[in-house]
Amino acid sequence: MSTRSNELAAAAQLLHDAQSSGVPISPPTEAYPNLDVVQAYSVQRLNLARNVGSGAVLRGHKIGLTSAPMQELLGVNEPDFGYIVDSMVLPEGATVPVTAFCAPRVEPKWRF
Repeated sequence: MSTRSNELAAAAQLLHDAQSSGVPISPPTEAYPNLDVVQAYSVQRLNLARNVGSGAVLRGHKIGLTSAPMQELLGVNEPDFGYIVDSMVLPEGATVPVTAFCAPRVEPKWRF
């Protein structure tokens, strides 16, 4: 495994551990300042593979930062995307303990 591959695996592990423990960490770019967008998506894919390998089921995808004002606010010039696995989807009416999250957010389900 190359040094870059080792760094990507280490960054993925940091994020996995933070998600598992619920303890926030600094952005991975602080530990790996040369991490670019392509490599960041590689880190995301590593954790998706880890989750699926542990029994998670890929349920969908998420696209974020689709509006120009949000992109400008965060200093990016394109939307981002991510994966949704079954453990991230809750049934309608589910009770969610806020203490289970570092920085709680809600993603509404739209019905048309």
